[in-house]
Amino acid sequence: MGTSPLRPDVHDGKVVLITGGGTGKGRAVARDFAACGARVVVCGRRPGPRDDVRAEIEAAGGTCLAVPANIREEGAVTHVVDAALAEFGRIDVLVNNAGGQFTAPAEKITSKGWRAVHDLAVDAA
Repeated sequence: MGTSPLRPDVHDGKVVLITGGGTGKGRAVARDFAACGARVVVCGRRPGPRDDVRAEIEAAGGTCLAVPANIREEGAVTHVVDAALAEFGRIDVLVNNAGGQFTAPAEKITSKGWRAVHDLAVDAA
């Protein structure tokens, strides 16, 4: 995993839940928390990225639970929280990282696309 300016044990014993933890910033945050001693829970829709970050963290000696979830669905959020609590007994830190956006002017986004972004950015959080 990367190098962190923090002590390697600064997050020892903490449980960190990261939405959208399989790619981009979420993946980097998951790896950094794990490198500093946290037990990490990542969730996301796609199994590949989710499982890849779990494997990276575990290969580096960390602990990671990867849970499938589309956090736009309330039941999926409940499932992630329940899985984290069943595995680790608590959640100390939540990183609401999952996001969705379109690289287009707002007037070019369909109403379905607009609702998807809103559901994820506003309602899911």
